[in-house]
Amino acid sequence: MSARGASRRELVALARRYGVQTSYEDVSGVRRHATPEALFLTLRALGAPLASPADAGAALAEADDAARAAVTEPVHVAWGGRLARIPVRVPSRSARSAAQLTLRLESGETRSWRAAFEVPSRAGRGEYQLRVPGTLPFGYHELEIETRGQTHRCRVLSAPRRMYAPPGEVSWGVFAPLYALHAEGDSGVPGYDELARVARWTGGLGGRWLGTLPLLAAFVDQPFEPSPYSPVSRLFWNELYVSPAPPLARAPAASAPPVGLVDYRGAGRARRAAVHAEAAAFFGSAGDAARAELEQFVASRPRLLDYARFRAACDRTATAWPGWGARQRAGELRHGDFAAEDEQYYLYAQWQADRQLARIGTAARDGGAALYLDLPLGVNPDGYDAWRFRDVFVDGASAGAPPDALFTGGQDWGFRPFSPMRLRETGYAYLVEILRHHLRYARMLRLDHVMWLFRLYWIPAGLSAREGVYVQYPAAELFAVLAIESVRHNARIVGEDLGTVPRAVRSAMGRHHVQRIFVIQYELQPENAALLGEVPRHAVASINTHDMPPFAGFVHARDVDDQVDLALIDDAGARAARAAREATVRRLAEHFGTGADVRALLHALLRYLAAGDARTVLVNLEDLWLEEQPQNVPGTAGERPNWRRRLARALEAIESDPEIARLLREIDSLRRASPHAATLSD
Repeated sequence: MSARGASRRELVALARRYGVQTSYEDVSGVRRHATPEALFLTLRALGAPLASPADAGAALAEADDAARAAVTEPVHVAWGGRLARIPVRVPSRSARSAAQLTLRLESGETRSWRAAFEVPSRAGRGEYQLRVPGTLPFGYHELEIETRGQTHRCRVLSAPRRMYAPPGEVSWGVFAPLYALHAEGDSGVPGYDELARVARWTGGLGGRWLGTLPLLAAFVDQPFEPSPYSPVSRLFWNELYVSPAPPLARAPAASAPPVGLVDYRGAGRARRAAVHAEAAAFFGSAGDAARAELEQFVASRPRLLDYARFRAACDRTATAWPGWGARQRAGELRHGDFAAEDEQYYLYAQWQADRQLARIGTAARDGGAALYLDLPLGVNPDGYDAWRFRDVFVDGASAGAPPDALFTGGQDWGFRPFSPMRLRETGYAYLVEILRHHLRYARMLRLDHVMWLFRLYWIPAGLSAREGVYVQYPAAELFAVLAIESVRHNARIVGEDLGTVPRAVRSAMGRHHVQRIFVIQYELQPENAALLGEVPRHAVASINTHDMPPFAGFVHARDVDDQVDLALIDDAGARAARAAREATVRRLAEHFGTGADVRALLHALLRYLAAGDARTVLVNLEDLWLEEQPQNVPGTAGERPNWRRRLARALEAIESDPEIARLLREIDSLRRASPHAATLSD
């Protein structure tokens, strides 16, 4: 819809009122201004009352009226448990008498007091503040303000100023996607037991962490979207990885998988058949004690029954929920909408997944590696969370990234972003659930695209990724929620901050002890005298990530070859890129004195990181045998076998390789010898 005829000034003012940035600076330093159409469509997605761009003036007046009518903000942060004063807006006649305040703590305790309306310095008309005495326990509290017979409510986030971070901790771990793990002769899909096996092996060598990709529920049949970054839900584990009990674990695959690739559909059906049979047997013959244990688990996860019925309804219809009938689409499922045995399967599978992941946590306390999990930025728009929590997400826009040197058209990631206003209005309840789900078993959690805590690039429906705009988020409140859950669970929080990141983002990460990401393949600076950038102290450092080629592939510029094949660069650009890569690798080899030996250079870089200041060093297992193919090629879908490639080595070969063990023990020794290594455990 054209925005022609609308007042640009009023549209811009309305955008600012809703937290929509009217311009941004791109990677080249060029200022990009949002078009009136992009502003209009983004404001519509945010819920602004606009039928056409010409309504901007009236919508702005309505927003002004709503701001004046709101007695207080829906959320307040009490850093360190101290709120001191809370700002309010009331008519002057209401401020003549004291207000009655009631604070209901998360524990159930209630505190009540009366407070006079104080006039702060530089107060506008009707602006006052109320005292909040004492110190609050950390948590989520509800505050009621009663004045002249009216009650107004808000949520108070009482948060520690910093995430959990044991002083002096220095550690290391390994990384591998769960779907890629396999034992000798196993052509199916791995399970949580294989993850536990790698955790035990890593811990035995001194490693503290086992990093992997998201382990969340996914569509692996119909609908089909196995990407770990497009989960069905961020509140439930992936049933595909439930390790069945023998002899069902030996059930044959439905079909032979492609060589070296995971056959999600075929092997997934075989795995489901095995676990489905277990579930049927359990519900048919389980004793009272076992049945009571499952019932207790279901009761402790209030949304589990709802999730199981959603997944069972998806199975029956083989259709995504936007194509369901009106009642089901609106969120109401009845027993005739799904098969009871499918509901039982999902209940049982989630129970088993929880138990199997719990065993990894127990083993970590006895010397095994702890889980370092990854929290994806979005959810599948056809999934459970988008269905049940639809009010927290926006319609009419998707998240993505603006154009850059590689993706000149920008990127549209295809999922609906959070509504900043709805997050606040709901007291961040859904985000709290997400964090608690992960931190039950993850002692360290990586936030994908941490910049979303401040702003996220939205692409309005109908526009290209080039025409997106940035929408701001309430960063202080989001950091408060993270800090509460981090400290409660004794879990470290890591923010993926690669790319062009505003200084304010990293400054806030430092203040709140959110660890950064440092990746050598990304941070190399061939144009500088110092080729290797300084490794931040509070960081998880590695040579690469799952979105990059392994080190040997980087050295041989396999990613450049891939860009040519995908028509992302022309031959001239490829020649320049290969020449630049050769020069970079040559400088690295000269710096470490390794010559052209890729393995020697890899080991030198790992030793460099291990002897450095980073809190955590993460070793990509595939680097250790010089794998060249990536697990994911960003910006591609069917063109590349993303999220499907199995490790070239079976677990037995990895565990028995003396060179791998020798290198990892050397990394462990270097980490322990670090001057910052006060402790390697909590």
